[in-house]
Amino acid sequence: MASTGPSSQRTGQEAHSTTAPAAGSRRPVLYLLSSDDGLLIELGPLLGDRYRTRPIDSAEQLEPAGDASWAMLIDATTRTDARAQAARFEQQHPLVPLLIVCADGTTADWASARSRGMVSAVIERSALQTPAFADALATLDRQLSAGATDAAAVATPARRGPTMVKRLVLLLIAMTLVLAGTLTWYLRSGGTAGSLAKPAPLVASRPSAPVPMPAMPVTPVAAQAITPAPLAATTPPPVTVTAPQRPVLELLSDARVAFREGKALLPRANEAARGDTALELYMAVLAQDPQNEEARDGLRRLFSMARSRIQSNLGSGKLDEASRLVAAFRNVGIGRDELATLDSQIAAARPRWLVSQARAAIASGDTATANQLMAQVAAGGADRAVLADLRRELDASSARATLTELASRAHAAIVAGALLEPDPDNAQARVRAMQQLDRNHALTLAAQRELQAALLARARSATRAGQFDLAQQVLGSAADYGNGAELAGARKQLQDDMQAAQGRAAAAAAAARDAQKQTASAGTAPADFIRARPTSPIAVTFPQQAFEAGQHGYVIVEFMLSPKGKALEPRVLEADPVRIFDAAAIQAVRGGRFDTSALADPGKPQRARIRITFK
Repeated sequence: MASTGPSSQRTGQEAHSTTAPAAGSRRPVLYLLSSDDGLLIELGPLLGDRYRTRPIDSAEQLEPAGDASWAMLIDATTRTDARAQAARFEQQHPLVPLLIVCADGTTADWASARSRGMVSAVIERSALQTPAFADALATLDRQLSAGATDAAAVATPARRGPTMVKRLVLLLIAMTLVLAGTLTWYLRSGGTAGSLAKPAPLVASRPSAPVPMPAMPVTPVAAQAITPAPLAATTPPPVTVTAPQRPVLELLSDARVAFREGKALLPRANEAARGDTALELYMAVLAQDPQNEEARDGLRRLFSMARSRIQSNLGSGKLDEASRLVAAFRNVGIGRDELATLDSQIAAARPRWLVSQARAAIASGDTATANQLMAQVAAGGADRAVLADLRRELDASSARATLTELASRAHAAIVAGALLEPDPDNAQARVRAMQQLDRNHALTLAAQRELQAALLARARSATRAGQFDLAQQVLGSAADYGNGAELAGARKQLQDDMQAAQGRAAAAAAAARDAQKQTASAGTAPADFIRARPTSPIAVTFPQQAFEAGQHGYVIVEFMLSPKGKALEPRVLEADPVRIFDAAAIQAVRGGRFDTSALADPGKPQRARIRITFK
């Protein structure tokens, strides 16, 4: 390793200054492919004004502008795909200089690539401040100064050789196709030529320098030459030129790097094959050299690692990942007996995994997925007892979900006051449906208690309003959900109120009889009231609770009839049943208009009575 002291830095600076571009010249572009910002910062003062630097993330981002010369620097210290990027760059830009910055002590890993001209120079990270980096830049400058037209002439011999061979091969193929097409046309046209058929296109699988086509002289033909028919059917098929395989040494070198870094040994889960893992690299080596001992030894080491991962996947239920790893080693001739054992373990673990997944789906309420998994369990020949347990768990889960939905709807009906029929969506119907599913379930018992409490509140309200028949009906429905202290108290309150109402009714009846007797004894004494006659039908509203209970009756209202026909100070004189229709009768009389022709004094109010019947 060269010294990094002041003298070394001064030497590097002198080397930089000697090759710096002259004023006014267009500086070349140096693309920097690196994931390390620290390296980019360090390269800034080292490159100075020598290049126009452009950091990129991949070789696909290269955008060479016009005829400006350019080069490439790849940071192999942080980029795990440095070799793949370098190989792709070599295929797409075989004549452009390439500089590699590698980790300390790894220069030998790039020896194969450098020997065949894949890269122009390789420099270790710690040598950036030494003359070695200045020499690497000088190499780039020499290649760039030659220009794009004769870049192949300044390239290393190992790099120029394959390029020239490729160009010669392409040229020979093109000439052969042209001659074949001309000869075919000549034979079909009977030995005359009016024009030359165009040669078939040459299709290449990788970009390369354009292939010069030889000029074909055209011999003038006589005036009596016959124009040939089209030769579409005889056109030769296009020829495809494929890129050569990567050398075995390069593949092995990349596999060693993958093993050393420990980041890309086996293919990643749920990712398409990229060809950069140690397993894929060793298999690529065996495809070219089936007896390569290093590749076979590497596969044996990888199989030991894969076996541990497969066992881990079996323990965590990742059966698809385990099957994928087993399949990766199936055709490499390693561990056949162990692979068969692993296949058996995966096959034995799959039913257990399906059962666990089915139970998880049942617990989450995913009935459709649970049914699908249970069908797979049955198809795999699982124990009938296990299937029966799963079916019971699924049924219980479905019933629980249905009970939860019914309980929610019952609660909403109770809040809305729809406790009993004739409401179509009443709480009583929801609770009955829950009882049919599971009478003893906690949700069912809770819904029953909530409905009973609402019914007791409704019965008390009807009792206070004197709607005794309605209160009795509601209490009968509440008794369906248990006889507790609250129900007994509500019944006693109803009984007491009913007895009190009967006493008041009896007293009123006695008073009425006494009044009748007094009237009869008075003989022809004039009555102190007149019968009110509405001038138009009065609006009477039938009470909703009485309608629901099917009650009917009448109310006698007494009031002062004003000279204008309005009812003043109305009061209930008699009612049957008591308090059921009182409010509705008073409201109807207040809103009515009555005939005043019967008034004794047209200018003074007089007491009047009217009977309103509810049926």
